[in-house]
Amino acid sequence: MRIGIDIRPLQKTSRYRGIGSYLRNLVNVLTLNDYENEYTFYSLRNGAPLNFREYYPHLYEDKIKKWAEHPLYRPKKPERLHWFWDRLFLHKALNKDNIDLFHANEITSWPSHLSAKRYKYVVTVHDMIPFVFWNSYKNTYSFDYRFALKQGIKMLNRVDMIISPSETTKRDILRYVGMPPNHIKVIYEGVQHNLLPLDKPEARRIIEKEYGIKDNYILYIGGADFRKNIHNLLVGFGRFLERYHTMHSLVLAGEVFGRTYLSEVKAVFESIEKLGLEKHVKIIGFIPGQHINYLYSGADLFVLPSLYEGFGLPVLEAMACGTPVVTSHVSSLPEIAGNAALLVDPLDVDNIANAIYNVLADNGLRKDLIRKGLERAKQFTWEKTARETLAVYEGLVQ
Repeated sequence: MRIGIDIRPLQKTSRYRGIGSYLRNLVNVLTLNDYENEYTFYSLRNGAPLNFREYYPHLYEDKIKKWAEHPLYRPKKPERLHWFWDRLFLHKALNKDNIDLFHANEITSWPSHLSAKRYKYVVTVHDMIPFVFWNSYKNTYSFDYRFALKQGIKMLNRVDMIISPSETTKRDILRYVGMPPNHIKVIYEGVQHNLLPLDKPEARRIIEKEYGIKDNYILYIGGADFRKNIHNLLVGFGRFLERYHTMHSLVLAGEVFGRTYLSEVKAVFESIEKLGLEKHVKIIGFIPGQHINYLYSGADLFVLPSLYEGFGLPVLEAMACGTPVVTSHVSSLPEIAGNAALLVDPLDVDNIANAIYNVLADNGLRKDLIRKGLERAKQFTWEKTARETLAVYEGLVQ
């Protein structure tokens, strides 16, 4: 079987988000374990460079494996025609490579002439955020991206299989796309093996050295747009400080915080200033992979009070590092966290403040969440994700 996988999201800012983690790990495990099928990875010739030797050294060490990278050309201007160039060149490339199955990872990445395709088509829909929050986001999208999204959701009816990372996302897909439920396969994402509990004093020493964080800290890792609910997190954290007079800092970490020109990042800094939390909130931008484990392990608590997540991978990553978790009782988060996190109403800032206090003050609750979290994280592996994804491929290509 000749399998084509679109890895172009790894050349965009999405490489720092959940889709980037998904692609890196899925491709890694598939190519490590699959000796029967051939893989072609579709990249952007004039996009950010991909270091295959760094990501997947085994592809160069094992001469038995059959794989190739097919860089696609896309004119940089005019930007409004990006969706058109993608479809035109992608369709030609798939036919040229005689692909049996193509796996896309964005609903805007469609080959043209799909009705005349010679290959099976699978797309992973990581979330339905643009549609669930259409009125909130539409004015931030360019005209061409809005057009591509609307076309993309129409095209979902014509794919052979949709992969969803959660039952919640599957339900949301069915809300917007009239298709049989059996055309959507839920396949959970996984946790990397190198995320595990580290010695906390050692982790703290590393974090202090690298980022200057000396206090005990509560951690948030993620984006900065409104659905992440950072303003309510800041208000809840402020009330926690007022009521309990603790020396904890709140660390907001994620690549997006390094892009201070973005309106959503500016809004976070404005909230911090208005709430008088400048001395209590630490901002970290891009986090090198070797520091992630230290950052999670050094935290006393991980908090993700998001309004919506398609999966919510940071919840499991924190659990895998032995850090207790407070997260929202909405969208996919209860599904992913199970009974291993303390769930809160993300719109209730007092609920957030009290949950933070309860985990930090109640040693029994804290130990229980850590124990359950470690067990919960073990249930989500990239090996399982890859195995179930390959089963989808094989089921479609008989």
